[in-house]
Amino acid sequence: TRRAVWAQQMPPPDVRSMHNKVSLVDPKSAGATHWVAHPEAVWIPGRRRDGNPNVYLTEVGEVTVKDDAELEPIFDDWALRGVGDVCILSNVSDATLLHTLRVRYSRDEIYTYISCILVAVNPFKRINMYSSEFIELYRTAEDTQALEPHIFGVSAYAFQNLIQKQKPQAILISGESGAGKTENTKFVLLYVASVLKSDHGLEEKLLQINPILESFGNAKTVRNDNSSRFGKWIQMSVNPATMRLAGASVTDYLLEVTRVCSQGPDERNYHIFYQLTTEEALSEYPMLKLDRPKKYNYLKRTTPHVVGLDDRKEFHHLMDALSAMKFSAEEEENILRIAAGVLHLGNLEFDAGPSDGSTIKDEDVLATAAEVFKCDREKLSKCVRFKRRVTGREVIETPLDPQKAHLARDSMAKYIYGRLFQWLVHRSNETLSAALGGHHDKALLFIGVLDIAGFEFFKTNLLEQLFINLSNEKLQQFFNTAVFKSELAEYEAEGVPINQIAYKDNQDILDLIEGKGGILQTLDDATTGVKLTDAQYTAKLIREHDKHANFVKPKFVAQNPLLFGVKHYAGEVMYTTEAFIEKNESQQPPEVVELMDTSDNPVLKDLTHEFEDGGKAKGAAHGKKTVSSSFRRSLQSLIQRLSDAEANFVRCIKPNKEKVPVKFESTQVVDQLRLSGAMETVKIRQSGFLIRTQHLDFAKRYLLLVSKEDKAGLLKNAKSSSNFFLSMNSDGYAAAKTLMSLLPKVIPAEKFKETDMACGKTKTFLRSDLYRALEEARRKALTGPAIKIQALARGYITRKEMKVVFEINNALKECTAQAGELKW
Repeated sequence: TRRAVWAQQMPPPDVRSMHNKVSLVDPKSAGATHWVAHPEAVWIPGRRRDGNPNVYLTEVGEVTVKDDAELEPIFDDWALRGVGDVCILSNVSDATLLHTLRVRYSRDEIYTYISCILVAVNPFKRINMYSSEFIELYRTAEDTQALEPHIFGVSAYAFQNLIQKQKPQAILISGESGAGKTENTKFVLLYVASVLKSDHGLEEKLLQINPILESFGNAKTVRNDNSSRFGKWIQMSVNPATMRLAGASVTDYLLEVTRVCSQGPDERNYHIFYQLTTEEALSEYPMLKLDRPKKYNYLKRTTPHVVGLDDRKEFHHLMDALSAMKFSAEEEENILRIAAGVLHLGNLEFDAGPSDGSTIKDEDVLATAAEVFKCDREKLSKCVRFKRRVTGREVIETPLDPQKAHLARDSMAKYIYGRLFQWLVHRSNETLSAALGGHHDKALLFIGVLDIAGFEFFKTNLLEQLFINLSNEKLQQFFNTAVFKSELAEYEAEGVPINQIAYKDNQDILDLIEGKGGILQTLDDATTGVKLTDAQYTAKLIREHDKHANFVKPKFVAQNPLLFGVKHYAGEVMYTTEAFIEKNESQQPPEVVELMDTSDNPVLKDLTHEFEDGGKAKGAAHGKKTVSSSFRRSLQSLIQRLSDAEANFVRCIKPNKEKVPVKFESTQVVDQLRLSGAMETVKIRQSGFLIRTQHLDFAKRYLLLVSKEDKAGLLKNAKSSSNFFLSMNSDGYAAAKTLMSLLPKVIPAEKFKETDMACGKTKTFLRSDLYRALEEARRKALTGPAIKIQALARGYITRKEMKVVFEINNALKECTAQAGELKW
């Protein structure tokens, strides 16, 4: 279990004020400290004012609470100090966790441990903590957990376990958009590339994948100026014999293809489109026939520029990365042609034509799109103006009216761009896995990094949100199981018996969404079987799942025929089923596939094929499947990979909506903590023994509680307590066991239970109640000697000062007597 060294986290009693010592112990006394509810801070420490039990003094002024308000007392002033791991505190609650993050954030300490989770709060500014010196600090540390919490600490911890345990490692990074997932993923890759070397320069290529993924997969949103609109799993294979990097691969999940055609207010399309329309790119690549962003339907309603983002500079980074990843000059041009072709395709407009069909308004736009794509002009025209159906041996082409032609145009643009992104990922994998011969050897170890969007709920939630939330349900189940197994493993390794540890299981929610007859299977049936409309599909869901405890039926079904809800582990979400059926269709019209397959652009032609992990095409992208089934298969494959590895968790937090430094909005942070499942970790840990420490640390800390008589017996074979511990160093178990047997004499009977402590092979285990009683006894034991020491010190200092004063006075009297100026 991850925790910092005890001595580092727990300041000695003499650094705390005597007032704090008294008030934090008795919550019923005047001046007692509690967590007080506050509209902006959510919870804030407040001290009860003398003479008025309803008024609390806080750092933001006086706060009045209701007579019947149940306030949580603060027993432990360490809860106010911003410790590195909240699980070393005697009592961990939502308030404790929030305040710890708030205090640490104010000190630019953006990382905090919650047991096995690293919480990372986005600082929205550069902090000097990612240099090579920091990498070396964590790489060479004997115990990384003794250092300040850091993303390099998690990376080093994973790497150490990879070497020592010879077991694959996974680092799961999650959080909402703008929380810092992508940046922390980069820092993990930076650490691995710095520590792991290879025979093929793969560590450098590993860092070059980022400019490619960000150009084609990132965009400005209202939440984040550089938001990854997809999830990714980056797997770095390690040769166990040499501990060198042997290869790597990237798996992408759920690219937001709808962004290609439409974006929200104050948002942008994907970065690549703006990079291609910079002056430098326009002059360097005239064959793309592009112009400024305002000339294109897919860009003209977006924000063209982003503060702090230089599209010209990023385009150069992209081209350098493509070259480093062994893309040929021809491939580079054809990639850019496809991206530019999507923009030209979006400029096709339609008028009403004969037979309820449509005509293209400007044939020059069609000609330009076909020329840039390197495809047949007439075939392209038919793809957007007709729908082809095959009935037996007969091929029927049905004309599309202008509205449907626009939809066909957008559908084609989204399909081509989505396939291009997948091709870029798999083509990059060919370079990253070159040392493996195009496939990953199962005998190799790996370090994997998962960067995926956290739980989402908006005013309108569509199929994309259902997929994202399903992935988070699966990952939450994996997370709970991993933490639970980690707890049990530690107890088993220490030989400590433990009653059953309770934790929240969300299997019933998963069954509702992806189980037999569940929401997604019903969607697949409605897509590939008897076709249903979105309204018919929604009605079927309500009929079949109305009684399910986690299914939410809208109050007014008639007024909301496309609405249903799910009670997720993180809260209730209402989904709008508009376009569910259309979005779930995996197959593209055969005329679009034919157009691409007959193109003179080799890359566009290659997009019609599926790819294996190494980037090899394995056949045409035909076959009856759905987006839902494909996503669930890839998700199950991911969970299997994670299950084969030892997991490390990073939860990223966005502290404010404005994306500005310093500002910490507690209401927003506490919502994200609840959605992340971070508190579930604390609950799982607290259901067992909260405090675990090395035997000698335990004995050294609490030996002072023992009476002189008992201590004499303990020290009969040693001249001092120091020698006692030295004599016990070979058997810390004996020291802890002996001390534990004497605790009933120093802890009040009402606060002592033998079941609240256990002696493992290397650690002493304490429940929070006993730990709090021990700390209170220790505080009292130190208070008396501290006062005596202070009195002796003050007396010594005063006597020493007065001795000097008397010496000076005598010298003065002697001088004045000799001068005859004064008679005494």
